[in-house]
Amino acid sequence: MKRILPIQTNTYLRIECWTYYQMAIIQTLPDYMIWLSSHMDVFYYEAIGEGLYFGNRTKPFSPEYYRDILDIEEINLYDVHPDAIIDRIIDELNREYYYIVFLRDDNNDSHEAFIYGYDLEQKLFFSIAINESGKFEPTEISFDDVIDGYAKEYKYYNDNCDQYYCRRSFGYIMSRMKPSLRYLTQNYAYDFFEKIYYEVYGTRTDLNDNDKINEFWTPRVYYTGLSCLHILCKKIEELLHPDNKIDLFVLRKNLFKLAEHRKLISASMKWYESQWNISDECLLNLSEEYNRACEEMDRICYLFVKFEKTHNDKLIGRIAMNITRQYAKEKDILGKYAILIREWYCKVVLPQCFEQIQ
Repeated sequence: MKRILPIQTNTYLRIECWTYYQMAIIQTLPDYMIWLSSHMDVFYYEAIGEGLYFGNRTKPFSPEYYRDILDIEEINLYDVHPDAIIDRIIDELNREYYYIVFLRDDNNDSHEAFIYGYDLEQKLFFSIAINESGKFEPTEISFDDVIDGYAKEYKYYNDNCDQYYCRRSFGYIMSRMKPSLRYLTQNYAYDFFEKIYYEVYGTRTDLNDNDKINEFWTPRVYYTGLSCLHILCKKIEELLHPDNKIDLFVLRKNLFKLAEHRKLISASMKWYESQWNISDECLLNLSEEYNRACEEMDRICYLFVKFEKTHNDKLIGRIAMNITRQYAKEKDILGKYAILIREWYCKVVLPQCFEQIQ
């Protein structure tokens, strides 16, 4: 017996694995752009992990963020003994739930496995993993490997309960999820406008924690929207300092995340052109200009990859200059677009909605 739930491997966002798995489900829905066009903002805070994340101002999106489009539920590790894990996953798949479980290897490294199907005859699960070129692709995990990896994960947290508590602060160790129909909100136009404004008027937020004697510590600094380009430009320029401690791999991922973020905005613009029959030449031209800006961002990313391979410092100046130009170009395009798209909606789309019910 075999069962496979639908997935979309070619998603808009695929740099973050924990984001990619949600996208692989969401983009199987017929009207997923209603939700996606008005969600998935970015922020930057260099003191945590990778610096740039899909999140809301100061924190990466938690699993709860997706609950208006995915029925997503946490499953406690201590509720599923390793002897029962295979039957539990199969049962959830039969109920049309995708399953995410962390598996631990012999090196004590732990990573989530996204499971969307099974084959009882071959005794394996269908999953998604990163291939040698760094791209996600369908793969298979044997029942034995799941049992072994889960047993190690189970034992680790049984022996380190304090780590189980800390781990929960940034996501679920095990969960199930499936599409929800609640995502068909009527407020998506307003939410899309807010997202564009949020991008144009990127912010810098300084958060100060105070200590026991009411003195404030050094502020934690967060950047959002277009401001993320500005701070990454500074990080790239720091590479010219001989004593810099910047992780090139992380910086490259940050650049590619920003490129993905822009492609999603561009795709949203195209989607609204179709949904709202936009014929305004200025709006259409701005959409095309932004699409070309996305292509420029891709070129910046690949120029950085070239720097990684050659370590030619002259490329740093070019990259920084191109990012500065990118910031000015996007600020101009999106600033104009934010005004015109709202005007089109209020003057053309909404009147047509009222005419339909008269």
